[in-house]
Order: sequence, then structure tokens, then C-alpha cells
Amino acid sequence: MDEIQFSYEITQPDYAEANRLLWRKLNLRQRRWLLPFLGMAVLVVPFLQTGPDGYMKVDIVSALPLFFVGLFLIYCGIRYQMPGYVLRKGYARSALEKRTFTAFISAEGFRVKGVYSEWKYGWPAVLAAGESENLIMLYTGIQLFIFPKRHMTQEQFAAVQQWIAAQPEFAGGTTPRY
Repeated sequence: MDEIQFSYEITQPDYAEANRLLWRKLNLRQRRWLLPFLGMAVLVVPFLQTGPDGYMKVDIVSALPLFFVGLFLIYCGIRYQMPGYVLRKGYARSALEKRTFTAFISAEGFRVKGVYSEWKYGWPAVLAAGESENLIMLYTGIQLFIFPKRHMTQEQFAAVQQWIAAQPEFAGGTTPRY
């Protein structure tokens, strides 16, 4: 096969699954605990002050803003722990719903054509690639491309797997394993 072509739509579960896959590929999960710990540290700061007699001295006026900042950081950190919530809102803002794209994939790279835009990348531009049960994800550093498997035939899917696996190593250090 020289080039394959298929049309597809990206659903909310596809969008969420591709972003979770990207988070795993880029190891973003390791940094997710930073905000809650920072929030707890900000909450503790007012209680570290002691008076001349050695007892804890808490100034309510200066501690109240720190208290709210600490709670806000903890809230943001916990919300960041649940990517499903964030990704549902991201899909709604992305305007991907009911949009149809056409993908043209070959040994040289891929081209995706939308209603108003067109993107074309060679395989060396892909920083991360991943596959799940339902989709193939390609990340270029600027754009995340999601190709649902349900819109591909078995022959097309096998060709895409072969072309991705033929790449020596993506610039991001991820070689897809099939």
C-alpha cells in the first residue's frame, strides 16, 4: 500500500483516552503531586512562627490569605489528579464534536484534512506515538492526532502499524511497540 485514506470523527472517549495515553508517554503523572504538597506547605507556614515566649503565634490577618492560597493549590492539585474531569471540559472547548476529518497516511508521513484546516507531517516530526485498544495517537509537540481504529480496515491498521514501527526512534525517545 502506498497511501491509505479514511475519514473519522473524534468522540469524547477517544479524546480522553488519547490524552491519557499522551500523559503516560510524557510521564506527566510523576509531577502531579507537586500542587497538593505545595498547598499543604503554604497552609503550614503561618503555624511555624513562634513568639518570644516560645509558644506558637498565629497572626490571623496574615494567615487568612495564605490559608485560601493553600486551599486553592490543594483543590487544583486534586482536580489535576482526575484527568477525566479536565479532559471532558477540554473536549467541549476543542469544538471536535461532529467534525469529520480525513487522514492520508503513507510511509513518508501523514496528512489530516479537516473542514477548515489541513496538517501535514513527516514521521521524523512525531515526538510521541502510542496505541491503545481503540486508537492510535501521534503527538508532534504542537498537535495531538487521534486516529480511531474503528474507522480503519484491518489492512489499513496493519499498514499504519508497519509504518510507525519502521521509524528508528522518534525524537521524543519513544519507539512504539506493537
